[in-house]
Amino acid sequence: MRASFGVTALDAGDTGIEALLSRADAALYRSKQLGRDRVTLAERETALA
Repeated sequence: MRASFGVTALDAGDTGIEALLSRADAALYRSKQLGRDRVTLAERETALA
């Protein structure tokens, strides 16, 4: 059995679950691209102010 995971955190600017799921989904696909059997953290966007 193999398992890959995409992990993210709720950001203060998130207004719904869609953004959270989108980041987790992108991290999951990154795990698969990197060779599977891994956990990948979603990259956080940094605001420049």
